[in-house]
Amino acid sequence: AKQGYLGDDERRGVVPVLMHGDASFTGQGVVYETLALSELRAFTTGGTIRLLYTGGPTKLTSGGGDIVVRQAAGAIDATTRSGDITIGVDRATRKQRIEATTEKGNVVLNVGPAFGAALDLTIITDDPDANTIQADFPGLSISRESVDGKTRIHAIGTINGGGERVIVQATGGSIRIVTAPAGPAVLGR
Repeated sequence: AKQGYLGDDERRGVVPVLMHGDASFTGQGVVYETLALSELRAFTTGGTIRLLYTGGPTKLTSGGGDIVVRQAAGAIDATTRSGDITIGVDRATRKQRIEATTEKGNVVLNVGPAFGAALDLTIITDDPDANTIQADFPGLSISRESVDGKTRIHAIGTINGGGERVIVQATGGSIRIVTAPAGPAVLGR
């Protein structure tokens, strides 16, 4: 209908997207069934956002749920007020801009062995022994400082010669950068 209203006869300006709530379990959130969408934006006020694959810039915002990106082959900007963020970078991707911020949760970034990036990782925590920055590669420079009664743990460094900036911030949570193998993008039933 939107294509008709806009006079998009060549069907280049509007792309339909199938979204549905997963009724298997209460509160599971929205499941996007998409393939190679560009500049995808998703927002929820409290549910989980699960994205199987994105091939272009994607902005995901949750007011209080987890964000899970199974396979990202494009820039990712993910923010949640209270939830975990898990991003699996496409194994063929060598460089990609990623920004991930959670106010009450953990961030896990799963990258391929050839992925290159300039990392800027920050944790703000009341418990620096429980909330940590972990990476499957050497070379991070880590500093700690006290800010307004909390501990700020900041890590910077490059992997595989550097690349796009990867900025991750977790308040009250941990950050993990792993190079574990990823399987095919399949949703459980």
